[in-house]
Parts: sequence; structure tokens; C-alpha cells
Amino acid sequence: MGEIYRSVPQQQDELLGHVDDEGQVFRDVARAPDERVGHVTRDGQVYRHRALRPDERVGYVDDKRDVYRDVSRGRDRRVGSVDRNGEVYARVSDDKERRVGKVTGKRSLQEGAAALLLLLTRSDDD
Repeated sequence: MGEIYRSVPQQQDELLGHVDDEGQVFRDVARAPDERVGHVTRDGQVYRHRALRPDERVGYVDDKRDVYRDVSRGRDRRVGSVDRNGEVYARVSDDKERRVGKVTGKRSLQEGAAALLLLLTRSDDD
């Protein structure tokens, strides 16, 4: 199992959730059962949970550990990367990225993809 953290400037990183051994991704919820937000496949495909409908693919992590978000028209958009140490970076311009979180545990493509899912759903909700 891998834990997923969001980077918080000048503070300790915030625990967002975890991915279990089957690839199910959960957001940690205080004083309640963790919320399932989606799943990831072993090859880095990322799916967002949708109530009463099949999960929707929202992105993927490629073999070079680049993170892409699915786009309905045109080419998928590169939104960041995950390094071998589990650090997750968001693309802020063509040549710059900033650290937005980290993944602990095995640091597989699957866990990097799970981090993408949690960080993207977190930013969509804010």
C-alpha cells in the first residue's frame, strides 16, 4: 500500500489518502470511512469513481513517469511527472515543474497514478 501526500509550503506534507494492493484509491476522511475516489491499473491508467456509472478514465502515467490528463478533443495534456523517489511534480510552464506531493511505499507507476488521481480530484474540488 502507498500513502499519498500533498505538499504544503513550510509545513509537513498533508496526508490525502492511499492506494491499496488492488489499485483502489481512497481519500482519507476524518472521523468517517475513507472515501473511494477511483482506481488505477498496474500500467498506470487512472480512473475516477462515478456513482451509479462506470468509472471514468481521467489520465495515465507513461513509462517515462510523465503524467497525462485525458482531453476530450486533441492530444492528452502533460500535467507533470512522478520521479523514482515518489515525488509528484505539476507542470507550471513548458520548462518548469513544481513539487505538489509525494507517494510513499513501492513507488510504482500504479501509485504514481493514484497520486495523480487524488491530487487532480483535490484541485477540481477546491
